[in-house]
Amino acid sequence: MAAPVRRRGKRHWGHALFVASIAAWLTFFGAALFVGAVASMLYQADSVAVAGATSPGVMALYAIFGIPVVLVVCFVAGVPALIVAEFLGLTKWWQAAVTGAAVGLLLAVGVIFLSSAQSNAPSDNSRILGCAVLILTGACAGVAAWASLWLDRRHSANQQPAAEAE
Repeated sequence: MAAPVRRRGKRHWGHALFVASIAAWLTFFGAALFVGAVASMLYQADSVAVAGATSPGVMALYAIFGIPVVLVVCFVAGVPALIVAEFLGLTKWWQAAVTGAAVGLLLAVGVIFLSSAQSNAPSDNSRILGCAVLILTGACAGVAAWASLWLDRRHSANQQPAAEAE
């Protein structure tokens, strides 16, 4: 029995957004750990929390519960980004990075807006660093989604002639 043939042009956004979610989680988590380590060295603090970075307890919670949050955010923000990218005909990796960075910037603006309403709002340096991390995270997620879709198209193109020959 022959394997089912995929129709050409079928969207595989679910897989691409899942890969983007994993890339976003790794980028955000890695950037937060890096920033915490650099902050503790700069301020010569014994604890990352004393240095003003995210505490180890919060980082552990993010490591455990961050995946579901990132999945939701990537699917909610990623589907409109993919629709816009498809509408504009964006097909290059750098276009995916720019689109992801733009989504990261929009998320950063939303976080700044929400955090400014709190009485214990973070400092300006913290906000700038948070924006930079979210923009980098968005760019990495965009490239990961692009790579997933590119590999899927490449795999489908290689499988198409073999399926037609049967």
